[in-house]
Amino acid sequence: MPPSTESLINDIVLSTRRKFINDSRNQIETIFTYQKYPFMNDMMGPDRVKEKGGRGLIFEIQLANDNSASFRDMFGQDTYNVSSTMSEGTERWGRVNNNWTFDVDELFQNADNEVRVINLLNARRLASMKGRADLLERSFWAVLPDPTDKKSILGVEYWLPSGTYDTFGWTGKNPTGYSLTGGIDASVDAGAGWRSWFAGGSGYFSDYNEELVDTMILAFDEIAFEGPMLVTDLVSNPSLKKFTIVMNRQTRAGLVKLQRHANDQIGPELNYFNGTISFNGIPLQRVPVLDDDDTDPIYFLNRNKFKVHTLKGSDNREEGPEKMPGRHTVRVVDQDTTCQAVCINRHEQGKIAKDAA
Repeated sequence: MPPSTESLINDIVLSTRRKFINDSRNQIETIFTYQKYPFMNDMMGPDRVKEKGGRGLIFEIQLANDNSASFRDMFGQDTYNVSSTMSEGTERWGRVNNNWTFDVDELFQNADNEVRVINLLNARRLASMKGRADLLERSFWAVLPDPTDKKSILGVEYWLPSGTYDTFGWTGKNPTGYSLTGGIDASVDAGAGWRSWFAGGSGYFSDYNEELVDTMILAFDEIAFEGPMLVTDLVSNPSLKKFTIVMNRQTRAGLVKLQRHANDQIGPELNYFNGTISFNGIPLQRVPVLDDDDTDPIYFLNRNKFKVHTLKGSDNREEGPEKMPGRHTVRVVDQDTTCQAVCINRHEQGKIAKDAA
């Protein structure tokens, strides 16, 4: 029995995909919305945590120290202080779908040119994946989801909310509209260990000057950031690579200009390290999505404690091609990913921002 049209179409899609991946000669020129994709490249890459299952994410957090230590006399009475220092953090999954389509007649019209078929299908797939990358990049860096949202990812606006401007310190609050962050209430005393550090506004960040450098030094010390002393430290201690300082283009340009005109009043912290502008040896990384943020946020991220989790079986899962209802010659291929960005230690994350005009 000859193979059906559907099986032939499926074979074409699968074989062209394999050939495209394996044949470096078949390259497709494409455009990028943001040029750089720090979330997709750094956090959704090899460093992501692959979960085997679960209806949600559960993680343990130490919110306080054990205060059982005390001085004692010889032969003295023991003193016991039983206290709860741990709490269970929880978070929901986020789910993202992207899809791409083709008409079977397109395949048959180009059946005499294998490379053309390969480029046609993979250009559609690539454009769809770029659209997904744009969505995830915006969502992580620039969007605080509505509390009723049960499907998107939770980014820096959720995990590291801004505190009170013209002050600095540990932000004892949850994101706007939320009563919990990761299942824990950061606004009560019991959640004091579940707070991120924030400074902003007058006296801390109003321009690119000595004031901002002093605030960055303060942030560096408060959240226990650790920068490399030598380039070789990044090789001998890979965890140092996970300490990241991100900002928008305007802020990075302002700090570059400040460093260019540096004098004894600025100090040695803002400098060049391994060929790029850095702060205490940590490169200042631009996130294009933040360019439209008029508060010019600077995030200090310890990515050893801030990771993306994906669900096994639903990590870039591709299904299809299937017939599109009402269009019998059109086929659709779906790609699905179940994931979530999770911070397990907010006490090692920080944010500096201008007061919005």
